[in-house]
This record gives sequence, structure tokens and C-alpha cells, in this order.
Amino acid sequence: MMHLRRTFIVICLLLATASANSLESKANSEVISFKLNSWGKPLFSWTISPDGIGFYAESSPIAGKGFYDYHWTVRSIAVGPDGYSKIQRLMTPARALAKGSVECGERMTDLPYGSVSWQSPTAKLDGSFDTGCSSAAMRPIISSIQQAHNQVAEWSGKAKITEEKDVLSSHN
Repeated sequence: MMHLRRTFIVICLLLATASANSLESKANSEVISFKLNSWGKPLFSWTISPDGIGFYAESSPIAGKGFYDYHWTVRSIAVGPDGYSKIQRLMTPARALAKGSVECGERMTDLPYGSVSWQSPTAKLDGSFDTGCSSAAMRPIISSIQQAHNQVAEWSGKAKITEEKDVLSSHN
């Protein structure tokens, strides 16, 4: 009887470990993405996969043109699995956005807004945010997103440009 009890405990521990490893593996297989816009105009966008490969894109003004006219630059990044893990840790608080339950509080209008996503082979989590939100629950989330964005932007600083184009709009 004692032998059966030990065997049962060992089997339960193995199943629990396998389940935890499966959840960790799923989280480590997610592609993390970020987009930030202002008045419909893209400002920044980036994506990073578990191997640390991704892209960083940003808009910049075109001299003498209107707000909706911009130069779009895309850079490839390669920061390895450790870089991915850093972004994954920084973006952890933002996962609450995918549940849709984070209250914005009073909102300052006309500030940038964006989205974040985590895409695994079997599921996708999406969340949106507004940088004008002031609730105690939202402030640390926006801060964590900003820290992740700043890190990816820093990595992209000397990265290879893979695409450049001028985007001209009829909105002006």
C-alpha cells in the first residue's frame, strides 16, 4: 500500500512538472508585438519572436509636409533569446490588457494610443491602451510598455534598415 501511495505521488509530481513546463513553453513560444498611433498615424511598431529576431519601425516627419505625411523606416533586430526574455518580462503587466478589465480612469485626450499582442502557434492575446489613461491600475502597465518600447528602440539604433518609404496622405 505504501508503495502505491509513493508511486501515485511521484506520478502527480511528474504531471505537475510537465504541465508547468508546457505552460512555460507556451509562453516562451509567443511572438510579442506593439503598435503606437496618434490620430490614425502610425508612430512606432515592433515585433520580437522567442529567438530574439524581429523588427522595429518608426515614422518621422517629412520636412514641409503635413502631419499625416511621414517617412517610415523599418529595421531588423536580432537580440537573442535573452533579449526576448527581457521584453517578455517587461511586457508581463500589459497582459492584463488582453482581459479587457483594466480601467482607464480619467483620460487626457489627444495622446497616443496603441495595441499589444502575444501570438503563439495556438492562440492570440490582444489588448489596447491609451497613454492618456490615469487610473492607478493603468499607470504601471503603460510604464512597462514604455520600458519595453525604449529597450527595443535602443536595440534598433544601429540595426540594418530593411525598408524605407515616404507615406503621403490626402488628409492634409
